[in-house]
Parts: sequence; C-alpha cells; structure tokens
Amino acid sequence: MKPIAVDTPWVFARAAQSPDAVAIGFANAAITWAELAAAAQGLAAQLAGLGVQRGDLVAVRMASHPRFVVLFHALQALGAALLPLNRRLTDHELQPILVHAAPRLLVDDENGGDLRVGGMRRVHAFGDFHDRQAPKSFTVSSRLDASAPLSVVFTSGTTASPKGVVLSNANHFASARGSRLRLGHGPNDVWLAALPLFHVGGLSLLARSVLDGSSLLLEESFDVERLVSVLETGEATMVSVVPTMLARALDKLTAQPSPRLRAVLVGGAALSPSLGRRGLDAGLPLAATYGMTEACSQICTSTPRSQDAATGHVGQPLDGTEIGINRPDAQGWGEILVRSASVTRGYLRNPAADAVSLRDGWLRTGDRGRLDEHGALAVAGRRSDLIVTGGENVSPVEVEQVLEDHPLVREALVMGEEDERWGEQVVALVVRENPSPTGTAGGRDTVDLQAWCRTKLAAYKTPREIRFVESLPRTSNGKLVRRPS
Repeated sequence: MKPIAVDTPWVFARAAQSPDAVAIGFANAAITWAELAAAAQGLAAQLAGLGVQRGDLVAVRMASHPRFVVLFHALQALGAALLPLNRRLTDHELQPILVHAAPRLLVDDENGGDLRVGGMRRVHAFGDFHDRQAPKSFTVSSRLDASAPLSVVFTSGTTASPKGVVLSNANHFASARGSRLRLGHGPNDVWLAALPLFHVGGLSLLARSVLDGSSLLLEESFDVERLVSVLETGEATMVSVVPTMLARALDKLTAQPSPRLRAVLVGGAALSPSLGRRGLDAGLPLAATYGMTEACSQICTSTPRSQDAATGHVGQPLDGTEIGINRPDAQGWGEILVRSASVTRGYLRNPAADAVSLRDGWLRTGDRGRLDEHGALAVAGRRSDLIVTGGENVSPVEVEQVLEDHPLVREALVMGEEDERWGEQVVALVVRENPSPTGTAGGRDTVDLQAWCRTKLAAYKTPREIRFVESLPRTSNGKLVRRPS
C-alpha cells in the first residue's frame, strides 16, 4: 500500500487506495473510506457556503460521532482548522476560549445556550447545512500546506489558564508516523476510539486511522461494559485509555483478553506501577505512554507487554523524537525537554506562553523525569506539583506510588497544603481497595499507612495527614487535579 503524503488531502488519498474498506464503525453501522471522503467533500462545500475559507478556525462542540470525523477531514480539505471544545465545560467556561480563538463558525450539537462571540456564526451540527450551496468558485485543492494548522487544541488548564496549542498537518502526520513505528498499527487494525475526540488523545486517532488505513470503532461516550466486551472479544485490536478507564475495566474483566488484542495504550495521566502490574497480570498487552497536547499526543511509548508499565517507565522516545533532561540533579532527575516534528510551533496568539515553553528548538514540558541506561523515560510529575516542605522538595508521584503499593489502597493523590511552620505539609487523599465509610485522617488505617510510608520514604515525604475519599478529583480527560486552577 502506497504511503499517503503529508501534502495530499488525506481522506481523498485513502479513499482512492481503499474505497471499500471500513473507515468507521459506529452504532452497528459501517462507513467506508469512499463514503467518508464523499461526505467530507459535501460538507466542505457546505462550509464554504457558510463563509469558511482557508486559514479560518471552526469550533466544534460535539459528542464523538462520525459527523465529527467528517468535519475534521472537510476542514483539512478547505485549509481551515478545527477547534474542538470540551463538551463538559459550561458556556461560561467556553466563552473566554472562543473570545481568544475568534473562530469563524461554531458547529454545535446542543440547542440553546449563550455562546455568542462577535463575528462568530453558530450552526447546529445535524442541521443548518442541507440547504447551503457552495460558492461558484468553490474547489477543494489537491495539495495541502503541511505547515498549515489542522487543529487548535486548548490545554486542560489544571495549573494555569487554558492555552490554544496550534497543531499543523505536519505535526499530526509526524505523530501518527511515530506511533505506527512503535506500535505497528496498520490497515488490518481496528482502533477503539473511546477517548473523547475533543482531547488530543482521541483526536490523534483520526490522523492515525486515515494515514494507516485502519478502522475506527467509534464510541459516543465511555462505557466500561463496552470496553470490557471489546477487550474480551477482540472486536478492536488497538485500544487507547486513561488509567481510570483501565482500572474500571480491570474491576469487571472476568475472561482472558482476546488474542486479537495487540495493544492497550495507557496515557493521559500517570500510570501507577501497581495498576500497570494489575493490567499485565490480567493478560493485557499494556503499552505505557507519555505525551502532551503540545507534542500532538505521544512522546514516549513502551512496547506492548513490556514491564515498563509495572516499573513507572513510559518507554523510549518515538522515532524522530529527542528527549533531553535539563539541569539533572544527582539522581538524574530534571525537566523533560522534547524536540520532534510533532511538536507545535507555538500557541494561538500567546507569545508569552511561547517564550516560556518553546526555546532553542526544544519544548520545555515543565515535567520532571530521568532516562535510564536503556533510554527509557520515567516521569515524576509536574515541576509545579512539587511540594516544598521545610526546604525539602517532595514529588507527589513518588509518594503516591508508595501508597498504592499498600494492599489497603486502590488510588492515592498527594498534594501540598499551606502550613505555617513547614511552608507546606504533605497531604494524601486515599481511595480504599475495599470500600468502607469515608472519613478524615485518624484510626488504625492512617497509622498503618504512615508507618508503611516511613519504611520506604524519608520522614519529610510521609503524609502528615491522610483523608479517605470515595474518588479522586480529576479533569475531564482523567488527569489528577492537585491544585486549584
């Protein structure tokens, strides 16, 4: 099969090579590449009729649906860019994003609401298109500008205001290539797309599938029973999840995973070694990954079934990606730097953020990590998450991993809280392995956990307070929230 070039509209090139192959499976229906390309051509014409032009930005608030995929490809054909909006955010939260981004159009699958930005037209995702005529001069170019934006994805903003990451055709292309070379996905694969398409982990599947010729098994929303079914039956060969999705699936998995399952990619948040061990012991071909929106998803990924998932490592850098460790300490820990063709050239109209994160050709991630003797990366968490207590630095991820190795603990989140004497004190939120009434610190369990920590950690790293909770606070894409944004 001839590789698709970065500067050729991808869906039309794929349809020319594999017209009858399945592009999308959705709600018991199958859409071929020829059908997807025809739909993208038609929608591109309708978008042009609504005034969308090359270089424009089009916002979309839509559940994961084939229409979303069609829109992605239609905008690429027009030379416009997609701005996926987090459907879990309120209109109040989305308003400043839209004011900053200034899209030409909002394609929305919701009725009502107050999303109104000067100059932005709002249309319904499943209406408002059928009677639109393309301008007489409308044509879809047979060539793409590789450097042109294909998407603008706003970061989750757990430690700062959201920033719009501009990702070009070349960024998406390089990311898909690196993933393919590491995981080996191709035209015989089916990707379960259970991650929301408004996050880069879900959105990146659209580029991978069209460039590889693989199929998407598209789910409108995450359903743990559906995920377990796919793992057991092998309906999909490749699966992308965040750790919370994996943990919920392991709770319900009763059969051996299908031998057709080739990789379960786990990223979006730190995969604890204890959860990684659970997954490997259950027979899942786990591949731990570390990525960022700024790098168009994956940066490092382990090979499926490797022990990286159980040791806190996330594998080696993808092909074409370089990792540097800035100012390492005596143990080799320092800030992770990334250089790759998949890395953004900048944020949307935010030179201040560019100056902080993009220097001398490197992406400064703000994450702490170190490389082992084989070049595999271990990640210790955000520098901004560091707890400074009595002048000593504490990595919350390190403490969490120790807590989660205790049989009492299912999940833990460690954070710093202001303390008059120490500056900050170490506090842990703990979800029990076996549910019981929640409560604050105190009792035998707290004493046992603190004693456990003291056997493995310096005294200043041991949580001074442990609170038992039913669940941990997370963003919509599964990342732990350690501090208010």
